[in-house]
Order: sequence, then C-alpha cells, then structure tokens
Amino acid sequence: MDTCGICGKKRSFGDKYVKVKDGIACPTCMSIAGIAKKYPNRAQREEFLANLTLDDLDELIYEGEQEQERREKERRANRERKEAEAARIRAEAVERKRAENEAKAAAERLRQLEFDKRNTALQMLDEHSLDVLHEASRRELEQSLNEATRSSIAAISNKNIAMIELANSQMYLQRTIVRQNEEIIRLLRRLVASVEEGRQQG
Repeated sequence: MDTCGICGKKRSFGDKYVKVKDGIACPTCMSIAGIAKKYPNRAQREEFLANLTLDDLDELIYEGEQEQERREKERRANRERKEAEAARIRAEAVERKRAENEAKAAAERLRQLEFDKRNTALQMLDEHSLDVLHEASRRELEQSLNEATRSSIAAISNKNIAMIELANSQMYLQRTIVRQNEEIIRLLRRLVASVEEGRQQG
C-alpha cells in the first residue's frame, strides 16, 4: 500500500496520497482525474472517494487525459489561428505597402512624362515664334529704358530749376544787403557832415 495503485509511484515521506476504496493514488493521478474540481465540497469528495475503486479512478484519469488532450488541441488551434491571423495582417501590410510604392512610382512616371511633354513642346517652337518673343521682349525693354530715361531727365530738370531758384534768391539777397550797406554809408556821411557843420557854426 506504499505505491500508487494507478501509476506505481512509490510513496515518499511527506507525499499526500489519497485513499480510495481498494488502494491509494498519488497527487498527480488525482489531479489528472480532476476529482477536486468535480467535488469542491470536502464532505462530498470524501464520500465519493470512499466508494471509488482504482478501476473507477483509472477511468476518470483516462477521461481527464482525454480532456487535457482536447484542451491542449484547442489551445494549439487557437495559437495557430492567432499566428495565422498575425501572418495575414503582416502580409496585408506588406501588400498595401507594395501597392502604395507602385502608386507613387506610377505618379512619378506620369509627372516625368508631363515634364518631358512640356520640354518637347518648348523645343518644337519654330524660329519665327522665338523671334516674335525676342522682339516683344526687346520692345518692352526699350519702353522701360525710355520711361526710366524720361524720369531721370525730369528729375534732373527739377533739380536744376531748384538750383536756379536758389541762386536767384541768393543774388537777390546779396543785392538787398548791398543796398542796405549803401544806405547806411549815406546816413553815416550825412551824420558826419552835420557834425562838422555844427562845429564850424560853434
């Protein structure tokens, strides 16, 4: 009675073997049988174990193994399904990126084609058209130069007029000063004459 009646494992010190009707079972076999889950109530579980034989326990263990295998298959299937979903998402992302790159490349090719068309159209302008363009540009340049020249001449004329007016004002001022000086001299001469006349009379 020191060995498990199911797997034959020898009982060691401290091992909590479970007693059934016709033997004992190790904790591993009891866990696989799932009795604790089926009978969480201790009193019900002890009553069940008192009437449980090793054959019954072996049958429960077989069912437990089948259940564990089924759960393992479900877990493996779920894991494989998640991995497949992740792979699909990655593949879609790669495909979407490839499509975006192709769209960008097509847009770039179209832009380059339009650019080449514009360059070709410009190159196909005949010599007469270019001459017309050059003549129009020349006339516009001459007109701009003429306007600039007229503006410069007008500015110079206005400056010369201002200088002439300033010179005239200076000449008028000088003449006015000369007249005032002459008047002062006459007044002084009269004063001197009056003084001399007074002395002679005295």
